[in-house]
Amino acid sequence: LVCLSCGHLFGGLCIQRWLSEKSFCPTCNKPAKRKDIRPLYTANVVAIDTAERDRAVKNLAAETALRKKAEERSKRLEADLVKLGVQ
Repeated sequence: LVCLSCGHLFGGLCIQRWLSEKSFCPTCNKPAKRKDIRPLYTANVVAIDTAERDRAVKNLAAETALRKKAEERSKRLEADLVKLGVQ
């Protein structure tokens, strides 16, 4: 586990490969060089991939928007039916 001077954390080999081709932090785009890599020492690290949760939140927001539109359309149709005396 390593960090750059900006404080973002990476696996050592991953960031070394990144900085061999690019000269900035992949997270914040601040300038970075291989000499900026700082090893971190810890007894325990837990990495959590939130990609699936982020996708679910995005899908939920889209579904919520669609449901709201459908409910609004349903209300308009019901009002039209009342005007026409169908209900």
